[in-house]
Amino acid sequence: MDPISLNSIKNIIPAEIKPKIDQIEKNSSGDFKKTMTNFLEEINQSQKDADKAIESLVFGEGAEISDAVIALEKAKISFQLMVNIRNTLLQSYQEIMRMQL
Repeated sequence: MDPISLNSIKNIIPAEIKPKIDQIEKNSSGDFKKTMTNFLEEINQSQKDADKAIESLVFGEGAEISDAVIALEKAKISFQLMVNIRNTLLQSYQEIMRMQL
C-alpha cells in the first residue's frame, strides 16, 4: 500500500486552504507526526484569530464585521478540514484492522 500523503486528500480541500497545506508540506520533512502537529497548530491559530476578531468587534475596538466574519469562516473551514482528515484516518485504520493476515 502507498503511504497516506497530503497529496491524496488535496481533491477534497477547499481552494482557500491549499496554500496552507502547501506550506505545511514544505515545512515538514516527511514525518507524519510533525506534519499533523504543524497542521493542528495552524488550525488552533485560526481559531484564536477568530476569537480575537470577535472580541475586537464586541468591545468596539474598531474591528469591522466583515473581518470578523471572514476570520470565523476561515476557522470553520480549517476545523471542518481537520475533522474530515481525522475521519479519513480513522476509516483507514479501521480498514487495516479488519484485514486478515
